[in-house]
Amino acid sequence: MNISDLLTSLSNTTKIPTDNIKRRYSQTNLQPALSHPPKRESEPILGEPVSIPFNALLSPITTVSLLACIKAAFGPDPSCLGIIIITDLPPQFAALRTELLEFSNKFARMSEDRKEKYADEESSYSFGWSRAKEYMPQNGMPDTLKGSYYGNPLLDRPNVDPEIRRKHPEYYKGNIWPDEEDDEEVRGFQEAFKRLGTFVIEVGLLLTRACESFVSPQLQIQTNKTDILEGMLARSSAHKARLLHYYPPPPSGDGDENDEDQDSWCGWHLDHSLITGLVSAMYMFEQGANYKAIPNPHERAGLYIRNRANNVVKVSIPENALAFQTGEALELLTGGKLHATPHCVRGGGAGQVRLDGALGEVSRETFAVFMQPDVWEQIGGPEETFGTFTKEVLRRHYRNKKQEEGVDVAYKFDANDHLPPITELTTSNITINLDCQDPALSYKHI
Repeated sequence: MNISDLLTSLSNTTKIPTDNIKRRYSQTNLQPALSHPPKRESEPILGEPVSIPFNALLSPITTVSLLACIKAAFGPDPSCLGIIIITDLPPQFAALRTELLEFSNKFARMSEDRKEKYADEESSYSFGWSRAKEYMPQNGMPDTLKGSYYGNPLLDRPNVDPEIRRKHPEYYKGNIWPDEEDDEEVRGFQEAFKRLGTFVIEVGLLLTRACESFVSPQLQIQTNKTDILEGMLARSSAHKARLLHYYPPPPSGDGDENDEDQDSWCGWHLDHSLITGLVSAMYMFEQGANYKAIPNPHERAGLYIRNRANNVVKVSIPENALAFQTGEALELLTGGKLHATPHCVRGGGAGQVRLDGALGEVSRETFAVFMQPDVWEQIGGPEETFGTFTKEVLRRHYRNKKQEEGVDVAYKFDANDHLPPITELTTSNITINLDCQDPALSYKHI
């Protein structure tokens, strides 16, 4: 099914009145500001993201009530989380989600040598399989707690100028898929990845259309167009999806149950997309070769967000819903008026857990779609494109040989700091080598 057909099928679903839109505010701004996620012994602070039904996005006109919801989710108020939940999705979504997340677990269980066949150093591991290619900011060690499979859900090999492809293989080199004859257990992986990824992008385009009237007054770009955000994403050939498997956390070596590094599946970071679509995570109880989906067994495990008031809250995405959160490119596009969403993923604890009398380990599967413009699109001043911004991100997020040699590099996000404005991290004060092909400079969306 192509994009137009899918959009038509989504539009033909049963209508839900827009007055069903739920505008729900987080009360976390009443809590003292936290500089880190809650300790193991404390109760997580629960956030309540703004939630709207899917059919509210189908109207060609953004209603006042829908606009109010978008502002409550993405605006600058202290209670804003920078994330919005889309509920009441078309019925096919549930099966698409289950199918792909089960493939995530199956692929991760394959032997390391079989998985490494699909790793691609030339694209800085931005297509195909990637594990232990990123470095943990806490200790500088390779991140082995999660494995990722990257791909463009819409285009196997984007049709771009060869020079653009050479300079930006992380976006344009092309997809790599498992061999279904050699690896029969993941037969259907490619189709499942593309189906769910396309679905998320189509819903995201509907959301960005609804966001235009809210975003347009904030844009740095001087234009008479009224579909900047939607248009930029609709014509993009640089979208990237990431299928994630979080491995069961290893047992703590020192028995310190308050050691946060032991159960942090994914450290604090910002996505550098315009917006990111997220599906609800699936938790798997694993016993040797056996596994089954279970509810989240740990109340602390899951997605944490730092809201506009700098409070840390835990956010849950309903199983049959999608979430969309703002990225750094949108912050730059709006001159810092709309902020990117700092977030992390916490594990529930190291070692084995008991379920129905059986001992096993718990892994986590999820899927993120980074909706972003092509590298030549202007997102700031006249010389500020998504491509130049990407190179900034590469430099400040990843260890590389220059860092190891003691050469100063750009700012590195620290969860204990207040977030610096993205506008301070532009090409005016960072030297960028657009021809850099060093795989060690690779950036991964998290």
